Amino acid sequence: MALFLKLLGLLLLPWILQGPLPDGWLHFLDPRVWRRKPSREKILYLTFDDGPNPKATPLILDTLKEKGIPATFFVVGESALKHRELIQRAREEGHLLAGHSFSHRHAYLLFPWEAVREVKESQKVLQTLTGEEPRYFRPPWGSFSLPLWWALRRERLIPVLWSILPGDWKPLSKEELWRRVRRLLKPGAILVLHDGRGHPEAPLATARNLPYLLEKIRGEGYRFRRLDEAPQ
Repeated sequence: MALFLKLLGLLLLPWILQGPLPDGWLHFLDPRVWRRKPSREKILYLTFDDGPNPKATPLILDTLKEKGIPATFFVVGESALKHRELIQRAREEGHLLAGHSFSHRHAYLLFPWEAVREVKESQKVLQTLTGEEPRYFRPPWGSFSLPLWWALRRERLIPVLWSILPGDWKPLSKEELWRRVRRLLKPGAILVLHDGRGHPEAPLATARNLPYLLEKIRGEGYRFRRLDEAPQ
């Protein structure tokens, strides 16, 4: 049994050194990773992950257009290729497009060359669809590995996480969503919502709750900005 545990430890050590160990530092401590952009003004950076989704994303875009609110969409490359019209619409309506990998696989489960490919393919898709080079990247589940970090540095991408994660990958009531957001609301906060993946009903629940949530945030005196309007 002792020999088995030693062998298991030797096998797991490279995985720990390239995944969980650096991820702990990058996720919580590294100042190069954006989590919040402190401000004297009541500014909120509204972001969406995991889209585009053909049912939820159009409703979200409708709400943002109606209220004149800009957002940053971290899109999955393979979904963007399937729903190019939504990428084009988001861009035309003044939103920022950013990378969220190509296939939404966890960084810990990727071989080094796969991690690099996830970043490069994500960049390639967005450049093709928008004609612009993305500057920001959010890894799936907010998890880093050393190969993924190396790829981000090579592409000169700014890694972005969040300061408000209300957990809308499962359906929430509009009141519960606002309660979770409000307790972490601070000037310069980065809020992440989801317009794809998670529970099958979650993206539509977020889309339907969004008008209520945005009005509540505005009621607290906040204004909304894209990430490229934040202090660099």
